[in-house]
Amino acid sequence: LLYTIKFEVTMRGCLLLTVTLLAITRVRAIQNEEVWEAIMYGYVVDYNSPAYLGRGDKIFSIPEADHDRYVAISANPIMSTDVVYSNSQSTAAMNFAFSAGIQGSYGAFSLAASMGVSSSSDTNIKTVRVDSIINSLKYEVSAIDQFRTYPEKFLSLNFRESVMDLTVQEIERLIGSFYARRLDLGGEVKKSYVMQASSRDTQQSILAELTALYGGNMMGGSVSTAASYGYRESYSEAEMSARWYVKGGDTTKWLKKDFSVESLDAEVAEVQAAWSETINDQNLHGFNFELGYMWDLVKEVDMAKGLEYQAYLENKWKIQASEFTPKQFLASDGPALIEAFRIKVSDRDHAGSSGNIRMGVRQGGRKSCRTVRNLFERPKRNWRYARTNAEKFGTCRFTEFDPRETIEIQLLSDSGDDAYIDSAGIKIDGEWRDWVDHHVKVNKHGSGSEWRVVHT
Repeated sequence: LLYTIKFEVTMRGCLLLTVTLLAITRVRAIQNEEVWEAIMYGYVVDYNSPAYLGRGDKIFSIPEADHDRYVAISANPIMSTDVVYSNSQSTAAMNFAFSAGIQGSYGAFSLAASMGVSSSSDTNIKTVRVDSIINSLKYEVSAIDQFRTYPEKFLSLNFRESVMDLTVQEIERLIGSFYARRLDLGGEVKKSYVMQASSRDTQQSILAELTALYGGNMMGGSVSTAASYGYRESYSEAEMSARWYVKGGDTTKWLKKDFSVESLDAEVAEVQAAWSETINDQNLHGFNFELGYMWDLVKEVDMAKGLEYQAYLENKWKIQASEFTPKQFLASDGPALIEAFRIKVSDRDHAGSSGNIRMGVRQGGRKSCRTVRNLFERPKRNWRYARTNAEKFGTCRFTEFDPRETIEIQLLSDSGDDAYIDSAGIKIDGEWRDWVDHHVKVNKHGSGSEWRVVHT
């Protein structure tokens, strides 16, 4: 490259000499960047990063002579491991946003921290996600003094000019959606499992299943940046995916390794130690962020642009957060116990009763059960009741039904004081199944005691 430039300088004058000097200056600037400057950047959402974030453009300017006053950096070499469990109610994006101090904006990470098994999976089926994480910490970097409390005072000239010239979409892509108030620097390895879930799955049962297959730290198997897909060992109809993320240091220490479960702990510890030794100031990865919103800094330059940027991102994140909102568990592969009973009393006059209502359940003439007599005591007009106390389930406490087949229920009263019911149902396999009607009369003379099919 230098030879070609010199040749052209000889042929075409001094114009290219300026270009040559700029190129050399640019290379030196990258090579000479200090560790503390990691906090000077904006951060974009990065789907391929275990921390869900990657560097955007530099947005702050602090003279090197003043950096000790405004940036705290401590060398703190330490290795740590963690396991993060997420489900459809508390997603991985929610967990990350909470840890970064922006819990209201979890939609920003809903795609990067996806709860979906694959693009072809049924988005109506609930899932769980387990992230097994190894961090090799080298530095902690924090904004302090006025840089923490008034970051707008340190905005670079390039950032100010870019805000005026770029569209909000370009600001998001080139500069970032966030800035860092603090972050850790070092290396990070993560293995993420996402799997379809049944109502029987718990955090304890999922972790037990994974550790049995992939070892105590769940790092078993072949290390690859490509996701792998298959089915759960314990449930052959439940789809599952696994993916590795490796950032910081010499990542080849991990890639293409194949950890056997039998000697997993020793093998992982050996690679982990060798990888940690390769982490230096030229290959650091950022993680454990405390974040601020980029739109607040944009507002300091151009209020209208900042408000536009905020509205654009919040709308985008809202859409992303709603793209995966599963409603049901994967059907169990066998019979299940009833988890709860419920009724809704009508709003008509005198719909309540001074008596008690119990419920019967049956399936195909093969199985049946009844709750205790006072499952619902003295039901009141326009009230909703749900019972989860198994002591009131009677023989239904130990009777299993197949959620994949038709289930019927009946209501029985011990009183001649009529009750009027609008709906009744049971919860089984994590889902409510009800019949819905209007002012169904129930009394001890048999009214309302007919069997009715319940539906999801």
